[in-house]
Amino acid sequence: MVVDGELVFAGEEEGWTRHKHSPVEPPINALKQALKFLKSKYGIKPKEVDAYVVR
Repeated sequence: MVVDGELVFAGEEEGWTRHKHSPVEPPINALKQALKFLKSKYGIKPKEVDAYVVR
């Protein structure tokens, strides 16, 4: 996640699922953690996020 041009959060799905290189598994857990982080650290709600990138 980038806030005001600064990278503040990055995560890999396998860090939460322990499934290495799973191309069919959407990064739901990583996204949930990122959104929780934004809310707790910056008070940013999910509906206020403009975009996110899955790589």
